[in-house]
Amino acid sequence: MRAIGTYILILAGCLGPWALAQEGDTTALGLRFYEKLAQRDALYEQSMRFLDEEDATDYWSDQRNFERQLQQKNPRALAAYLTGKQSVYLNHLQHCTDQCGHEYHYQRQALYFLEYPQAENYELTFSNYKLGKRKKGH
Repeated sequence: MRAIGTYILILAGCLGPWALAQEGDTTALGLRFYEKLAQRDALYEQSMRFLDEEDATDYWSDQRNFERQLQQKNPRALAAYLTGKQSVYLNHLQHCTDQCGHEYHYQRQALYFLEYPQAENYELTFSNYKLGKRKKGH
């Protein structure tokens, strides 16, 4: 029984600092994680089809909240995340046609990446980035 307690103590001592380091990781490996996550998210966003406007608004609102929290917690990770997303969006837009059928919110996000080619600009304009409502007929 005493050996199990010692083992748990050693394991906690070894993993504790590692777990804390992951939270604010700005090493190349940590930033690469956010870039890969963004690429996966962007590919998912390309294929999304929502049942209604409320579902779409909820998704994009949650996405903005994630990015805001990442901005507060780790601005360098946000820059890596946006760089990863930007590359996927811009690559897709090179061959995207009306047949892709992207909804309004995706198009706004794509426009964002076209207007701001450098992810670092996101930090300067984040407060202006608000999700608008789609007007009828647009």
